[in-house]
Amino acid sequence: MNTDPYSKLLNYYRSAYLMGEYKLKKDISRIMIEKKCSREEAVKILYKEIFGEEFRASPPAERPKSLQESLEELKDIKRGFSGITYAILIMFFMLFGLSAITFNIGLVFLIWFLMLIIILLTGIIGKAKTVSWSYSEKMVLEAEISNLKEFIEKTIAELQAKVLEACDYSIQDNTLILKVSPSTTIIKTVVDRYGSRQIQEEADLGLLTIKAVFEQTSGRTEVHLTYSAEVPLEYADYAASAYEKIIVGFKSSLRKTVYELKPKKVLVIDFAKIVEKLKETGVVIKAVKCPVCGGSVDLPEKGDIVKCPYCGTTLKAIDVYKLLKKILNI
Repeated sequence: MNTDPYSKLLNYYRSAYLMGEYKLKKDISRIMIEKKCSREEAVKILYKEIFGEEFRASPPAERPKSLQESLEELKDIKRGFSGITYAILIMFFMLFGLSAITFNIGLVFLIWFLMLIIILLTGIIGKAKTVSWSYSEKMVLEAEISNLKEFIEKTIAELQAKVLEACDYSIQDNTLILKVSPSTTIIKTVVDRYGSRQIQEEADLGLLTIKAVFEQTSGRTEVHLTYSAEVPLEYADYAASAYEKIIVGFKSSLRKTVYELKPKKVLVIDFAKIVEKLKETGVVIKAVKCPVCGGSVDLPEKGDIVKCPYCGTTLKAIDVYKLLKKILNI
């Protein structure tokens, strides 16, 4: 992409003239003399003469937001709400102190009452209000999935083992809809007639929905992922951490299942293949040393195991092959 007028002029001159770069430099020098201007100004003037408009640089491409950044924005919503609440309470505490100093009992009680109302409203809003959150991304699995239903079932089982959360899912054509309702135990400070104390509370972190659309292409599978949730404002920070764990666990489970279901190449090595490989290199080996007693062990013409005639140690063809491959580079 051309980000400056000179580069675009140079491309034009090279395509239009035999000695395009020389011609461009000559025209720029001519304008500098005629207009008595700097080289930069001459380039802009020439650009307008050639293309009929002033050069406008293309705005830099905006970097796509990462999952972590999107979840951090979700946490910021809770921080912003808490910050506003704390600021209001600090203001009322200052007014409360000022009223106490002036011995205005009526104003003291009024401010105390308003502070209590704000605390109650904050709790009600935090519990009742929800925040919408969503994020989309694409991942590529280096394999084609022949049986999507089996693949998804194994992926869900792997995910549940990772995050220890119940998952509800449905499959329609090439689309998976996965729903997870995470929860966590939080510690809250409450004030009642017995004073201030801490209690444990089970927090519902909202319903996280993962939509995965699978598309097979050129020996790979593209997975278009969309995450969405309605998050309780009071627990938005906890929810962001829980969602990240589930999403990362889901993507990790997809990759692990692909690896487990991908056909594995089975290498079968017997002594006949070893002899065949040795012949190709012009090497003849009839016996090897036993790794235990050092005795000479004759290589059989068939089979994949042989026993040392001296100590009874079993030698496997695959072990002999690996040793010879390392030594002889076969």
